[in-house]
Amino acid sequence: MPSTIHDVIRVSGVSLATVSKYLNGKHVKDSTAEKIEAAISKLNYIPNGIARSLATSKTKTVGIVLPYIANRFASEVTAAFISELKSNGYASLLVDCGGDSLNEIGCAEFLLEKKVDALFSIPLTDDTKLVGFAKSHNIPIVFADHLIQGNDADTVLSDNESAMYNAVMRLYGLGHRKIAMFGSNISAGMSERTAGYVKAMKKLGLYNDALYIDFKSHQNDESLNKLISKLLKKHAPSAMISANYELTPYF
Repeated sequence: MPSTIHDVIRVSGVSLATVSKYLNGKHVKDSTAEKIEAAISKLNYIPNGIARSLATSKTKTVGIVLPYIANRFASEVTAAFISELKSNGYASLLVDCGGDSLNEIGCAEFLLEKKVDALFSIPLTDDTKLVGFAKSHNIPIVFADHLIQGNDADTVLSDNESAMYNAVMRLYGLGHRKIAMFGSNISAGMSERTAGYVKAMKKLGLYNDALYIDFKSHQNDESLNKLISKLLKKHAPSAMISANYELTPYF
C-alpha cells in the first residue's frame, strides 16, 4: 500500500501543518526540512498532486498547444520550453492540433479541463482564436514564433528578417552570386524572411538575379522532390537558403 502524508508525519515527528507547508513549497526550518525529506526517502512517499492542487488552486502544470508534433521546429522549441519548465518545478501537458487551426480551441479547452495554470502555443495562423479564448477564461498564455496582430499576450519571436539578410550576406562573402531562397507561405515568419532576402539582394545589386520559390502548400514527397529538381536544373543557383524546416530535407 502506498505511503501517505500521515506516514511521513509519523516517521518524521513533524506536525501535519508543517509537513503540508513543506510539501507546498513554503519555507520551513532547515532541520525540519531534513527530517521530512528523510521520512519521504525512507517511505518512498509520492505527494498527492491532486490533493495539493485542490488546496492551492494550482497544478504547477502548463498546457502546450502544438501545431503538429512532427514539425521539427515546433518540437525543438517545445523541448527547450519543457526543459525550462522542469527546472522551475513545473510539469507540462501537450496536445497536437494535427496541422488544423480549427482544432486549437478544442485542444485548449481540453487542457483547461485538466486545470493547467497557463497555456503556451506555437499558433498555425495569425488569426488564432486562442487570444480571446485565454482572456475569456482569465488564463495566462504565451505565444512563440508567430506575431498575432492586435495581441497583447507575451510573444517570443525570432528576428527572421535580420537572420535571412545575414544568411545572404554570408553566402555573398563566400563568393556566391546566384543565391536562391526556397520557402512556403504557410510557415510563420515567411514574409519577414522574404523581406530580409530581398533587402540583401538589392543591397548587393543582385536583385535582378534573385530567385525566390514559394511552395504554396505542403505536397507529397515524390511531387516535391520532382518540383525541386526541376527548379534547380532550370535556374542552377550556386547557393540555396531553405527558409523553413519542412523543406530542408529535400535539398
